[in-house]
Amino acid sequence: MSSPKIKVVLVDDHTILRNGIKSILSKDYKKRFDIVAEYSNGKEFLSDLENVLFDVVLLDLNMPVKGGENTLEILQLSHPNVRSIVLTQLSMDYMVESCARLGARAFLPKEVKPLELKRTIETVHADGYYFNQLFSEETLQNVSSRKKKNEQLTLQEKRVLRHIVSGSTSNEIADLLGLSESTIKSHRENIHRKLNTSNPYELATYCIRNGIVLE
Repeated sequence: MSSPKIKVVLVDDHTILRNGIKSILSKDYKKRFDIVAEYSNGKEFLSDLENVLFDVVLLDLNMPVKGGENTLEILQLSHPNVRSIVLTQLSMDYMVESCARLGARAFLPKEVKPLELKRTIETVHADGYYFNQLFSEETLQNVSSRKKKNEQLTLQEKRVLRHIVSGSTSNEIADLLGLSESTIKSHRENIHRKLNTSNPYELATYCIRNGIVLE
């Protein structure tokens, strides 16, 4: 008995690219894939999310209306188990790490060869992740390690962190939060120790690189 086909969704604003991927997958001699839906941007995909059953989504990083990173962020909150493969013309480390933090399971260049495209979809579906030159196992471990560091911060430390990166002094933060200046300085020391930083600039850079939203 043959295995069930892998249900694939395409999200890309380029019709030519979507048609190319559909052609590659439909011609698979093992008949392993089934394109169940396609969308031209993240907004269309998210609005129809409850109406389509799928195993893997191929997601373009740069799209109008709602791009791949923003779409991943919403998926991470509402459907954290979705297996997303990011298609990109960019290969910047910080972008890969940012998307991996938001739940991306693999990264492929848009000029990917048919064999690797099919292998990636199959591997992500079966094993959860696919590693290559764009996305290494080490990168995933780094992302996981940083998540653990972020989770170590207490609610009060996160409040102090928000004011630190906005440029406030310890005295100003103490007034804003109704705490003593010595308490704020103690929180500062704990934050720097937990995140392995030494000044406000490094803290701000850490927050940007790790997608920490300080509301």
